Amino acid sequence: LNAQVANYANEFLYSFNNQAKLQYLGQALQSNDIKIVSKAGEVIILGLQKIKNGQTISYVGRDGRGNNDISSLQSFEFLLPIAENLQNSGNQSLASVGLSISQEMGTTTVTN
Repeated sequence: LNAQVANYANEFLYSFNNQAKLQYLGQALQSNDIKIVSKAGEVIILGLQKIKNGQTISYVGRDGRGNNDISSLQSFEFLLPIAENLQNSGNQSLASVGLSISQEMGTTTVTN
């Protein structure tokens, strides 16, 4: 991809860091495709870092319907069991994504 297309694609993916679409990132974390899991993890971690830095992730729904702002880590808590499953997957790449998400949420548990 050229740089402009790559930037546009990344902006689109980062737009999933909002209340209305966060569930789809959770689904992507459960994919059988390591590239999808890795990219979903990257998007989630970016959102978690923004929240931890005191930022609010803002997104106004279609036609101004609703407020999908995320201002606390609580919105991401449903991802913890998925992150734990990734850590226990036996695949180093998947385990790394799961561990990174858990670390960003401050709930790291090391399992062997």
